[in-house]
Amino acid sequence: MADGDYWFARYSPNGRGLVPLNWKGAATIATFVLGLVLGGVLLLIFGLRDQFVLGIPAFVVLAVAGTSFFIWASAAKADPKKSAYEYFTERRTGAVAEGPYWFARRFPVGHPRGSMSPINADGWNVVRRFVSWMIGGALVGLLVAVIGILWVPYLWVVAPFIFAGAAGYAGYAFVAAAQGRGDHQHTVDDYKTGRVK
Repeated sequence: MADGDYWFARYSPNGRGLVPLNWKGAATIATFVLGLVLGGVLLLIFGLRDQFVLGIPAFVVLAVAGTSFFIWASAAKADPKKSAYEYFTERRTGAVAEGPYWFARRFPVGHPRGSMSPINADGWNVVRRFVSWMIGGALVGLLVAVIGILWVPYLWVVAPFIFAGAAGYAGYAFVAAAQGRGDHQHTVDDYKTGRVK
């Protein structure tokens, strides 16, 4: 399996802890956490209405689904040889290219601000996905809150978790793409002027 196909790597070659290497690894963790949180919220909602016969199965199904997916990914999509430190060192030093760059520095090397900006359509797609996740999370959270206030008691409790999950995933995916697909040696102006292609 090529390096780009792995979702996780261990802290050290002989270690047990896993570190996500890309958005797929982060999404796996988010799915695991969301399954537990959403299951717990549903158990709370149904429990407050004395409907444990629905709440307990809902919690068990969501928790088992999220946990099973995480266990499968940690076994099948984790690099057994390289550590996460090696991956991140290669990305910082540019020793291994992950394909065409999508982002570049806004300011030259040495400037205190190290922010990145998109330089092509792939980079702008990442930006659009970030905005879409933020807006979508807010709208879905608002819709759930309104339904909870007007029709389904206690459902509004889920709303902030929905937005927080969407915002957290959007932020992590954006930062991971900017760092993993970013040219840390050249600026956006270098690409615009043709000095770098």
